[in-house]
Amino acid sequence: MKLRKFAETTLPTGRLYNLFVKNSQIYRSATDNSLYFTYKLSDSPLLLSEKNVCNAIVKLETHCFHRTVKLSVAKEVYTSIKASAEDCVDYRTIAKLVCKCGDTIYYDCNNPYTVLRISPDGINEVNRDVSEVLFIRDSKSKNIPSKINYGVLIDDFLPMLKGIFHVQNDQLLLLAVYIIALFVPDINHPLLVIDGEYGAGKSFALKLISRIIDRYHGIETLPVKLDDIANILNDNYFTAFDNVGYITKAVSDLLCVAVTDGNYSKRKLFSDTEVVSLNIHKPVAINGLGLNLTQSDLLDRVIILFFERINDSERIDEAVLYAKFDQKLPKLLGIIFLVLKKALPNFNTVTLKSLPRLADFGKVGYCIAEALHEGYGDEFLKQYRRNISSARHTAIENNPLLDTVEMFMSDKTSWTGSMTELLQELKKLYLKNSVSDKLPTSFPLAPNTLSKKLKVYQNDLKELKIKYEFFKKTTRGIIITKE
Repeated sequence: MKLRKFAETTLPTGRLYNLFVKNSQIYRSATDNSLYFTYKLSDSPLLLSEKNVCNAIVKLETHCFHRTVKLSVAKEVYTSIKASAEDCVDYRTIAKLVCKCGDTIYYDCNNPYTVLRISPDGINEVNRDVSEVLFIRDSKSKNIPSKINYGVLIDDFLPMLKGIFHVQNDQLLLLAVYIIALFVPDINHPLLVIDGEYGAGKSFALKLISRIIDRYHGIETLPVKLDDIANILNDNYFTAFDNVGYITKAVSDLLCVAVTDGNYSKRKLFSDTEVVSLNIHKPVAINGLGLNLTQSDLLDRVIILFFERINDSERIDEAVLYAKFDQKLPKLLGIIFLVLKKALPNFNTVTLKSLPRLADFGKVGYCIAEALHEGYGDEFLKQYRRNISSARHTAIENNPLLDTVEMFMSDKTSWTGSMTELLQELKKLYLKNSVSDKLPTSFPLAPNTLSKKLKVYQNDLKELKIKYEFFKKTTRGIIITKE
């Protein structure tokens, strides 16, 4: 939408307003109703914020008249622009990097004039100005079109990945499907966790995966503050956090939101009441040495891939590895887009007997695996379910309370008593079988805390064939049974 000009005026605010109007276009996002603008000195749509508009005004004035602008004047102009833009009815689908419209996927391949369009009918480039998607780009993006080679065989994809990533053989298909599914937005992508011993190339693997989906974004360090994590997720389409240590309950909950929900609200800076909502429903990956994931909700949303240690004789300088990878990247992208073209018609039509927790990822993953090779769909689902089950069992083994409850019920089919009695029995059993004479900090110290913990770990106990029920109208007594 073009804003209406002010009547001819000699006032600085009016003149700068008209200058902005002449060189800009206003759009409203069809997804979240936010306002964006484009102007002739920018290659990407920008959020209609005070900072962005003021920067645009300064640049336009400098470019057109070689004059400077006082910041206070630019802010006055922004107020008028925002008021006029509120009536914008030019709705566009606005996205970062990848967008899906119906059965068509659009990908911002760094070309300043075109975007890539992948549909069941074919793969082609369309002009940015007429594309139904308006892509947001940032300062890291460069106008260097991605090279894509379509003269490849889809069957070559898994061998190519095996030559790049040191993932275990029985998880190679899972990695392949995950990478291709990154190009399918608006589904619940599981949190990718890359595990393995020291020297397995975990950090480099994250860099390469990030390079496949977005060649100009690397890996990040996981911040301590939740607001900082949310800002990073909001700014990027795909985020990879490197060398993650202990994950707190709060960070775990935030990552769950990133996988399956998508919105994070916080108070606007320098404001007591105004709240901003960040879209964090994005693909996320992490790696770390000996990551101890114990939160049940998060474990239902992960894929854990184990990487094997690289032999010293096979180690190569990272610059050489990047050069070799960049030679293969056009072929990898070519296969990815050919697979998507083949799989897209089946995303909404395939019917499966049972699906994992992230059902949409299960369906999309099945279609992608079948497009890679007939019969791979069932193998993918089997590997995915096995991966989730393995993650849960590992978490149970690392959870002192669950481990003690399993030990407590190992020679029983049922037990009835008060929560106080159960807590005493569990404490006694843990200390008897532990090398330490102290309880771990995660172990409950009061009966009411124990009842709350058991509720949280209810699904994990079911994995151990253990069920419980509290006495009617109270949680002070409990009946535990084991199949």
